[in-house]
Amino acid sequence: GGSPDQNLLLMDGATVYNGGHLFGFLSVFNPAAVSSVDVYKGYVPGRYNGRASSVIDVSIREGARDRHRKSASFGLINSNLLLEGPLNKAKTASYLVSGRMAHTVVPTTIYSLIAPEDMRILAGMYDFNAKFSWDLPKSARLTLSFYAGDDLLRGSSTFDGTKEFVNINYGNRTLTGRYFRPLSGKLSSVSTLIANRYVSGLTAGS
Repeated sequence: GGSPDQNLLLMDGATVYNGGHLFGFLSVFNPAAVSSVDVYKGYVPGRYNGRASSVIDVSIREGARDRHRKSASFGLINSNLLLEGPLNKAKTASYLVSGRMAHTVVPTTIYSLIAPEDMRILAGMYDFNAKFSWDLPKSARLTLSFYAGDDLLRGSSTFDGTKEFVNINYGNRTLTGRYFRPLSGKLSSVSTLIANRYVSGLTAGS
């Protein structure tokens, strides 16, 4: 119920500044790649920098280490492909790569049936997740997680013989590196490096 600056969306610790594809019709979090989701409403732990409304903390799962696997799903709105498996014969490292892409033919066709002939609209999206993990000596672990996703909306119309158009695009980029190392007894250290970027643009012309 709060404003965007009062809600925090995290993907493997990195902030995601827009949580929806196609203006909220789809989530930026790919269900096939998600390991766990922690939701905080009302009371928010202090480690989340005092957000006043809510926190959604999403963890991307690590790839399988026993064998290489692949899965795919197809739907009316979007399709998904996921690949995972070990990175070496010792099975001390793994990878997970997944990607989604929206089908714009169906919504475009539906819109064209009800819209005037001189008006057209095209909406599309894609997102990509990748996560790599390594077991290191002395029970240490290293993980690298990457996300990229973009949306595009293009509309065009003809008025008094002049064709006009507008393009809207926005997208997220995140990169998380995490190094875990046990110290002694119940003590351990976690070092995290996070980079994120949000891009958006609006162009119009005739």
